[in-house]
Amino acid sequence: MQPIRSEDLFELRFPSSPLLSPDGAYCAFLVHTALKQEDRYQSEIWLAQPDSVGARALVCGRSPRLLLWLDRQTLLFTENREGRTVCSTVSLQDGGIRETYEFPLLCTGLWRLAGDALLVSAVLPASQTGRAVVLEEIPFWANGRGFTSGQRSALFLYRPKDGSWTPVGPQDGEIGLVSTAGGRAYYSIRYRLNRKMKFAAVRRFDLDTGVDEEVVEPDTYDVFWVGELSGSVFLYATDMRRYGNVENPCFYRVEPSGPICLADYDEGPTNDVTSDARYGASVQYASDGGWLYYIVTQNGCSQLARVGPDGRREIWTRAQGTVDGLTAAGGRVCGVAARGVRSAELYGFTRDAEFPLTDLNGEYFAAHEAAPVESWRFQRGGTEIEAFALLPAGFEPGRRYPAVLQVHGGPKLAYGPVFHHEMQIMRAQGYFVLFCNPRGSDGRGNAFMDVRGRYGREDYEDIMAFLEEALARWPQIDRARVGVCGGSYGGFMVNWIIGHTARFACAVSQRSISNMVSMFCTSDIGYRFIADQCAATPWDDVETLWRQSPLAYAHRAKTPTLFIHGAEDYRCDRSEAMQMFTALRYHGVESRLCLLEGENHELSRSGAPSQRMRRLAEILSWLERYLKPDLEKNRE
Repeated sequence: MQPIRSEDLFELRFPSSPLLSPDGAYCAFLVHTALKQEDRYQSEIWLAQPDSVGARALVCGRSPRLLLWLDRQTLLFTENREGRTVCSTVSLQDGGIRETYEFPLLCTGLWRLAGDALLVSAVLPASQTGRAVVLEEIPFWANGRGFTSGQRSALFLYRPKDGSWTPVGPQDGEIGLVSTAGGRAYYSIRYRLNRKMKFAAVRRFDLDTGVDEEVVEPDTYDVFWVGELSGSVFLYATDMRRYGNVENPCFYRVEPSGPICLADYDEGPTNDVTSDARYGASVQYASDGGWLYYIVTQNGCSQLARVGPDGRREIWTRAQGTVDGLTAAGGRVCGVAARGVRSAELYGFTRDAEFPLTDLNGEYFAAHEAAPVESWRFQRGGTEIEAFALLPAGFEPGRRYPAVLQVHGGPKLAYGPVFHHEMQIMRAQGYFVLFCNPRGSDGRGNAFMDVRGRYGREDYEDIMAFLEEALARWPQIDRARVGVCGGSYGGFMVNWIIGHTARFACAVSQRSISNMVSMFCTSDIGYRFIADQCAATPWDDVETLWRQSPLAYAHRAKTPTLFIHGAEDYRCDRSEAMQMFTALRYHGVESRLCLLEGENHELSRSGAPSQRMRRLAEILSWLERYLKPDLEKNRE
């Protein structure tokens, strides 16, 4: 068996965006591969049938983005070309491709209403001001999109027969969720007239009457899904009254008097189990036959669930791994799912069974040693913590090994027993890889994930207690050669750790947070996220923000630290890494800052292939320098 390497990124294929035909007979999906020479990702449309194993490429050599079935034999797909969207159809009968429609804007979503009417969400470009960037509202930028001040998105009704292009609903906002039911469409919109643009309103458009009206007023609910089930309107949403902006949602029926809560399952209804072995977006909700199908994170895994109009819920899967995306139509359910220590494939699901429809990466995993994840739980202060580890390649009980402690982002994300490329590389290079789900993580309910106003307290203590548990469990770990890595919230925690203990031999802080005060005013979500999660603003309680800022403790740091940051990261601005780097250098601590041009907060998951390789090379070199000093000496 071959060891897993950084370059294996170019051998893996990543499915996404599954979409069943209206009768459930076919499932179209995208397959993505990273191309080394071109330094980009290639996407192809593939086709499977839910009742048989195997899939075939349907469209190659194009750049498909959105998929939409026009009928059981005709699939429409979009491509972006110089600020406009071109739609083409492909016939399942003969494979013929024909360009059909062209929209003058960049489309972000495409849905079919009654007849041949199409509903399109598109970006409305901001007015040009020459070489200047003019900001008049917040948020003024968005990660992966750049400056957005003045930019809007809106819905349009397109009728192919006459080529008409009619605006639907308000044009001064940003479109979020959209679902259709016959000739009706439900959508969420954040009005930009509300200058803080906190949470969305919900509106309904009726094709027959042409009426577009508000169903739920803005800033009342954070909406995860809205649509019809059995003729009634439902929301999956949270009112944020108990646990703030990251509160788990409830299932509501919308009545004229307002939404009525039918069920509160206290669960995260998305896939929040993190991995760097994915590419492409997939839908997390789909309605069919009077049921809403969705994904729920539970105990380090994500599962397929469904809920009916009476609020009754069923969990359809129990396997270890993740469900990354789904589609439901014609009484069939398919999804992208990862099982065992492998990357994802396309699966078919029933209430009692699941079955793989593809084996895109079978040859790769048959030839490479993807190690199983060791899982256990331990108690700290009466609270159970999920713990995981990868043992080093060729593990021998009589030897001593270095170790790397990994901290996930979020904090409302989770680790699980899944394939994680970066961790498998570290394991292949002789490291123990240790990771856990401290308080703040998803999959254990609202109370467990609630660390508002207490960042760096019980979450930090859980992580350090986990490390001690792992060291006791495996005495083969060399206590003097343990490093710590993390990104986003995990980068915050690395920055926090090095200011509170000198027990790590080195650290790697990625796309990190160092100063909650500056983060408030620079992040694309800062004023919402920091005010809620840190329970303060710079004007009402700056001391509370500073107490939760790793920069406040940087003068205590002794740990050699590598900082990695995307130069165009607007979720955690690069100034966060620069402040921490400057503080460490000012106080004489060995440190290095690698800014990767053209990359944003998604660097480790969807950055340019060459930049992902550079990131991994920086990390592995830093770890080797401090955790394998004998190798470094031999190299010299």
